[in-house]
Amino acid sequence: MHQDNPHDFFSFAKLKQVPVIASFDAAGQIKPIYVRINGEVFKIQSCHCNHKLPNTFEFKCRVIDNDCLKPLTLTYYRSENAWMIPG
Repeated sequence: MHQDNPHDFFSFAKLKQVPVIASFDAAGQIKPIYVRINGEVFKIQSCHCNHKLPNTFEFKCRVIDNDCLKPLTLTYYRSENAWMIPG
């Protein structure tokens, strides 16, 4: 029988890891520039960062897809060095 661990407050099960090209500056600022989703590369036109949890950065971005500006949420987990999207 499987029991949920009450200390597990987060699961990566509903997220998809994606490759991202980002810039990191000396002040600790992070800016995603490109993201690859299902083999297709998207340029990030704009983004706003919400620092929700320690070592977790959520970016509300806009990308161009087929000449349309679309929203995209990217989350960076510093301790895992991983970028995720809802999946």
